[in-house]
Amino acid sequence: PGTPRSSPSVRIGSGAMESVAGSQTPLASADKIFCTFSILDILLKKYQVRELFMENGEVHVKVLPNGEINYRIFGKDTTATPNQKFAFDLHKISLRQVLVTYHDQPLQQYDKIMANQVEAALKINGPDINIQGEGKAYVYTVRLRENEYFKNKTALIKSSVRLNLDTKDIQIAPSLVQVNQASYEVSGGVNYSRHIYYDLKFKGQNTSVQSVVALLPEKYYRQYGQYESSGE
Repeated sequence: PGTPRSSPSVRIGSGAMESVAGSQTPLASADKIFCTFSILDILLKKYQVRELFMENGEVHVKVLPNGEINYRIFGKDTTATPNQKFAFDLHKISLRQVLVTYHDQPLQQYDKIMANQVEAALKINGPDINIQGEGKAYVYTVRLRENEYFKNKTALIKSSVRLNLDTKDIQIAPSLVQVNQASYEVSGGVNYSRHIYYDLKFKGQNTSVQSVVALLPEKYYRQYGQYESSGE
């Protein structure tokens, strides 16, 4: 007989996941959290959360100055610790009205996004972290140092990002961001092992000068407005 494939679910009416020790902000909290396990996991009494559903909540992802991350809980390896009874193997993450912040202190990056309806996946293998996501979101800000991009924009997002915490390298597979009728493909990498080095490529479709400038920091938008009004 084959292995049972149905996935019982467990509901946590409301709750929070702790982050790194000493942090004043939990990694995640929500009004509704659902988890799914396989029947085999339950029979073995060794639970791996394969799917996670969150609704009406917040997720605060952090990279501390020393490079430590506050979401290491998702990458714990049950094979390395046989007595561990609970771990995450997230093939599917569903977010509904969840506020997501990402604060990378070494990279001096801060993002604040409302995930209206987003499907994602997370895989952690040692220092390698792979994140994929797709869905509708409201972007409050994507801030690199003092510059803000995509400020207050509703967007459709499809992205794939790979991080290596040892080499301090971020690789972005061709990812799509759609704002109104304009689409922007972003790919390339960022390395911050010694100095911050960007190697990013952008490709637009159905774009105009105005639509592109509207996504840039306000100082560039003001410069373009002055240029346009002067008739030069």
